[in-house]
Amino acid sequence: RQLGYIDNDGILNSLNKKLENAEEQYKKGQKEAAKNMLEALINEVTVQTDKHIKKTFVDPFSADITAFVTTL
Repeated sequence: RQLGYIDNDGILNSLNKKLENAEEQYKKGQKEAAKNMLEALINEVTVQTDKHIKKTFVDPFSADITAFVTTL
């Protein structure tokens, strides 16, 4: 948000919550649940591309999350 990639606080809060929930599940050893939450995060980012999230953010962010998901 501070860098201008996301223009909506509600979207930002939703993304942050998904990341926090995925981290909690991962720490509990619930890797499949964490994976599902991260995939939902990617889906939300994709849906919001060019609406409330700039594409310049989406591509590298999605690539990083996808790479992490493959390690779970």
